[in-house]
Amino acid sequence: MLPVPPRSLEKEMLDGPLPDRQALASNLRDLAWVNRWAGGSAAMTGALSGLLGSSRPEKVTILDVATGGADIPLTLVQWGRRRGIEVQVEAIDLREEVVEIAREFTAHEPAVRVSQGDALSMDTPDGSFDFVISSLTLHHLSPEEAVRFLSSAYRICRRGLIMNDLDRSWLAWAATTLVARTLFSSFEARHDGPLSVLRAYRSDELKRLAEEAKLDRFRVESRFPFRLLLTARK
Repeated sequence: MLPVPPRSLEKEMLDGPLPDRQALASNLRDLAWVNRWAGGSAAMTGALSGLLGSSRPEKVTILDVATGGADIPLTLVQWGRRRGIEVQVEAIDLREEVVEIAREFTAHEPAVRVSQGDALSMDTPDGSFDFVISSLTLHHLSPEEAVRFLSSAYRICRRGLIMNDLDRSWLAWAATTLVARTLFSSFEARHDGPLSVLRAYRSDELKRLAEEAKLDRFRVESRFPFRLLLTARK
């Protein structure tokens, strides 16, 4: 078995000053490509289906935190329509520049509303949304920040939360490096993609964070390829 790389504390480029608008939009498109073809979108729709179980509500409300280009909200809305479920998503991101681009990407979809908001200072009332979700966010946070975020997300949701992120390993790093260098169009994505893997939490680490955040009935599962999925029911 290959040794596990230590968790990197190096900051990603997109955690610092943002590139110009064109480069930022290109980076967000690369992230959407990753979600679509490398398991992120499927992990989120599968988790939502699992938390809903046999129930088929007419309407589901979702808060997507650190939405990026809001590709996951668009996927979930389309997923709901195919099943006769009205999915409405409030998508938030910290950076106003990201919010502006996400609004452009989702302008055709009235069921997705994008606004500015901070994952670490959410003052949303308890139980405001059926589900709180986030994708590729936890690896940006320190353990203390991750616990605070998970605790707030769990407070805000009525039915459950879904967190989808990378799983740290040398194999995941090597595969991501290859994909980033050959397929990503933005320099920032080529740099941050492999680093994101090295910043990600392992399954046992994610379980400890969930326990510290006092999540009830949570599960941490692996998803192909190189993904971890944390779900918790209310």
